[in-house]
Amino acid sequence: MRDIIPDPTGIPADSEGSYRFDFSLSREIDPEATLILRLSDLYSISLYGRNRMRKDDDKKYSDIDAYLTFSLFSIIDLTLAGSKRTGDLEGKWGRIELFLHAGGMLDMILTYGSERGDFVCSGGICRYEPEFKGFKVKAAINF
Repeated sequence: MRDIIPDPTGIPADSEGSYRFDFSLSREIDPEATLILRLSDLYSISLYGRNRMRKDDDKKYSDIDAYLTFSLFSIIDLTLAGSKRTGDLEGKWGRIELFLHAGGMLDMILTYGSERGDFVCSGGICRYEPEFKGFKVKAAINF
């Protein structure tokens, strides 16, 4: 049997860093909505909101997330994001994010601010990203 490594989120991880979920112990409601206003073919504004409410046997909290994104020329997205957690695990986070789509090959994301530690899933693979505060640059080359 593997040793269990405690995680600040309270979700157990095995010694190799993968996480296991036991949904029988938790109850969660996770409504979200997105509103997109296309002002023209070149400009749009989108507003995203989410309120995840979760109650486990040992903790209860609510996450409120809101993003406001301005898109210009399908090349630049500017996002203002805010998150608030209430309940047993309180906190506030905010960031500004600039997404640049330079041609067909290069995407860059410049982020300044803070982000709540949480699970990020893509293509059916999930990983835990720890809480972050500062400046971050991400680049992706598409070929």
